[in-house]
Amino acid sequence: MGGNLHPYGRWGRGSLTNRFGLAGEIGALKPLTNRYGITTALASVTLTYHFMETSSKRKLDPFIDGGFSLVLGRGSGANIHYGGGTNYWLKPRFGLRAEFRHHLWSPEAGETVHFLGFRFGIVFRIG
Repeated sequence: MGGNLHPYGRWGRGSLTNRFGLAGEIGALKPLTNRYGITTALASVTLTYHFMETSSKRKLDPFIDGGFSLVLGRGSGANIHYGGGTNYWLKPRFGLRAEFRHHLWSPEAGETVHFLGFRFGIVFRIG
């Protein structure tokens, strides 16, 4: 299924230290190649590690992340995910994000399903 799904979602992130953060997300996975496919809900909790400290003045802010997700819907169950990307800070509190994420899910059939996602967005630094 890799590459056939489009993730939608809303998320929030909080800093634990200058480099570690915790994020939560609720979203959906929608098939792109099958217009009759079922959209599946997804809830995730993610630990992030930023290679630059939050106080850094650098524009590029690369990170890696990983955590657990819950697929809700037909064939629901838990999965793990990992990924990474970068924030590009246009201003001290406003930037752009590019991210890759790979979800690994093993439904009852025992076959591992891979959900690959490339995400782009806007980020805000509060506080």
